[in-house]
Amino acid sequence: MTQRSLVACLALLLAAAPASGRAALQPLDAVRRAAEAHARAAAGAAAEHIEVRAGALDPRLRLPRCAGALETFDPPGSRAVGRRVVGVRCPGPRPWSLYVSVTVRGLVPVVVAARPVPRGRTLSAQDLRVERRDLAALPAGYLDALERAVGQETLRPLRPGEVVSPAALRPPRLVRRGERVVLEAGAGPVRVRSSGRALGDAPLGARVRVRNEGSGRVVEGVVVGPGRVQVIM
Repeated sequence: MTQRSLVACLALLLAAAPASGRAALQPLDAVRRAAEAHARAAAGAAAEHIEVRAGALDPRLRLPRCAGALETFDPPGSRAVGRRVVGVRCPGPRPWSLYVSVTVRGLVPVVVAARPVPRGRTLSAQDLRVERRDLAALPAGYLDALERAVGQETLRPLRPGEVVSPAALRPPRLVRRGERVVLEAGAGPVRVRSSGRALGDAPLGARVRVRNEGSGRVVEGVVVGPGRVQVIM
C-alpha cells in the first residue's frame, strides 16, 4: 500500500469516528417528544385545543443512546396542566434520567366569581359563572363546574373574575355557635328529641358539642341536617 493510500485510509477513519460517537448518543429531540407525549396524555380530554411544548434541552448533554424505549414519570408534586415537569429515564444497561420542563396550554372551563363575594357567604349560582381559561395561567387548584361550588361557604372574599379555588371554600356550617338546635337520641322507632344550644360551628357530618337546654348537660353529637344533631350514645 502506498503512502498516499495510507493517508487516505486514515482520513476516512478519522472522519467516521465522530459519526460513530454521535450514533451512540441519545437524540435530545426524542427525549423532548417523550416528555411531550407524557404531558399530553396526563392532560387528557379536559382542555380544548391542547398545545404541549417541551423546553429546550442543553445541547451539551451527552446521554448514552437508550437500547429500549424511554420511560416517563411524574416527579412528586407535579401537576398535569400548565407549567410542569416530566421525568424521562432510560432503564437500560447504561441508565440515566433527567427532568424536562413542559408547558401545557389549552382552554378549560373554570368557575370564577361573577361579582364581589364576601367571606362566609354560602355560594349561589348567581355568585358564579363559568369561563374558559388557559391552563398555563391557572393556579394549582380550580373547579370546572358550578355544582362543585354552589352551596359551599367562602373562607375569604372573592373578587369578580377571580378563579374559585377549592382551598377558598369549605362545606357550609349547618350548625352555628349559639344557635338553637334539635337534639336527637335513640335508634329505630324509639327516638327522643330535645332542644339545645350549639357550642360551636359544624358542617354536615362533623361533631359538635351542645348544651341541653332542659338539663344543662353538655353532650356531643353529629350534625345530620340544618339545626339537627344526633347525640352520640
